Amino acid sequence: LRSTHMCPELTVKGMQSIARGIQTGLCCEGGALWKLDVDNNRGLGSAGIAALAAALPPTLAVLGVARTGCGDAGMIALANALPRTCIEALDCGWNPMVRTVGWSALFNTLELLPHLRTLWISDCGAGLGDTGALALANCLPVAAGGLLEELTVGACEIGDAGALALAAVLPSCTQLKRLELCRRARRRRVRQPTTPLFLRVVTSYVPITVRLLAGFS
Repeated sequence: LRSTHMCPELTVKGMQSIARGIQTGLCCEGGALWKLDVDNNRGLGSAGIAALAAALPPTLAVLGVARTGCGDAGMIALANALPRTCIEALDCGWNPMVRTVGWSALFNTLELLPHLRTLWISDCGAGLGDTGALALANCLPVAAGGLLEELTVGACEIGDAGALALAAVLPSCTQLKRLELCRRARRRRVRQPTTPLFLRVVTSYVPITVRLLAGFS
């Protein structure tokens, strides 16, 4: 087993059993585990994510923990575990219970993840916000040794302060090819979307694709 997507009814106890299987090699018989997706298991919470984090194998390259009910404690555990892996793509979206403490722990770890190329943190609402965006901006230039290629922080209630902080460091992110940013959840369109200041600043000198979703509320 090299790749697996867990069913959306996984409990903390079930995750603890799977974690033991990963640690003992029972879940990876016949090949190294490189992709693990536990998305949509909202009942896992921080306890389940912490159990998973303790078992992450060094061969893991793709990890999805979106919509898992993760909070600060789970994100901190994940941040501590990721440097042991060869993670290339990480999806932490739809986890609004993670606040500044958890996000800061993850962002401070980014420079220790040399293989990371894609980071998704969409739809986390005010849990990220301007404060989280500022913390991300401080770490973004050294994320993955400057080799991060795709960043999604849409629908995280990032305002002008956070957006401008990200814009200010983008020239240092020479490998970044795609950035998605919007303030609110993507549910309905506003008839006359506005263009935030950061977009006018960024597109003048940074060769990346910016997906503007500011017209949603």
